[in-house]
Amino acid sequence: MADSAQFNYRLRRLTGQFVAETGDGYEFRSPGRAVIRAALSGSPNRSPELGPFAVEGDCIDCGAGLEALCEDERLRVVYPDWGRRHADRSVRPAGGGTPGAVVAEPARPVPPEG
Repeated sequence: MADSAQFNYRLRRLTGQFVAETGDGYEFRSPGRAVIRAALSGSPNRSPELGPFAVEGDCIDCGAGLEALCEDERLRVVYPDWGRRHADRSVRPAGGGTPGAVVAEPARPVPPEG
């Protein structure tokens, strides 16, 4: 960085939570290493893809189990035997957090299919 004052400002902002000052300079703390690993893996920017996997609950009509899957930044709970949605939520990668973690957006009702 050409401006050492700007570099020092940013370093001070990271010191404590993400980096620690040592006798030899600075080193990453565990949360700092986690952020670096997540950034290098691309996970904060990658849409999660999961499932299908079984979830708690049953179809109120036939008693069959429910499944969930996460794709295209949507978490969907479906009735696999019927091919219908039970729930549908927007999710996004939890940038800077645990690799692979997602943040769910507020729920929106699923209109009846018909």
